[in-house]
Amino acid sequence: MAFSVSPITENDVEAVLKFMKRTFYVDEPIYKAVGYCTSENDDTFDSDEYCRHILPGVSFQAKDNDGNIIGALLCDICPVANPTIYTHALRDCRSPRYKTIIQMCIVREMLTEIWSKFPNDVNLIEVKMASTDSQWRNKGVMNRLMIEVENAAKENNIRLLRMETSSAYSAKSAERRGFKCIFKRLYTDLQFDGKPFIVTEPPHVDDRVYVKELF
Repeated sequence: MAFSVSPITENDVEAVLKFMKRTFYVDEPIYKAVGYCTSENDDTFDSDEYCRHILPGVSFQAKDNDGNIIGALLCDICPVANPTIYTHALRDCRSPRYKTIIQMCIVREMLTEIWSKFPNDVNLIEVKMASTDSQWRNKGVMNRLMIEVENAAKENNIRLLRMETSSAYSAKSAERRGFKCIFKRLYTDLQFDGKPFIVTEPPHVDDRVYVKELF
C-alpha cells in the first residue's frame, strides 16, 4: 500500500483537525478519562484551538494515493525552559473537562523540569500529537513521519525531540524509536488538593515524558 509524506501547510489545517478528531481524540486515554471527546461529532473547540495554535509548525502528514490523510504528526519548535503554551490554553479554555487536562499538564511541567536536564539546549521540537488511520497501522506510516521530523530538527540545528505519552502503546512505540523516558508518574499521583486530576483505565496508568537526543 503506497503513501506519500509531506509537510502540513496552512491550507491543510482544517482537514488535519478532522482527521485527528476521528482517529486521535476519541482514543486518547486522558480525553477518555475526563469524557472530553466521546465521538467525532462532539464539540472539541479547545483541543482544535490548541492544534490551530501549533499548526503548521514543523508538522507532517501522510496521504494515500487518493489524497486521503492516513497519518499525521503534529510538532512545533518550543523553548526548553518554561514552556508557556499550556498556560495560554488554560486562559482561553471553555470546557471544564479540557481545563482539567491542561491543569494536569502544567503540574507535569513543574515536576519534569526538563530545562534542568538539558541546560545547554535553547529549543526542542515537541511531538504534540501523533495518529495513524486504523487501516494503515503497522505499515510504516509513523516511522516515515518521524524520519521527516527528525530531519527537520537537524535542519534547524535542534538536537532534542520531546514526546509525552498517556498511552501504554505510544510509550512502547517511543522507546522503539530511541526515545528515553525522563519523567514517569502514575496518574493517581498527579494531584490537586489531595485528589488526582485524572484517573485512566489500565493499561494506560501513567503519564510519561520522553526525549530523543539526535546528536
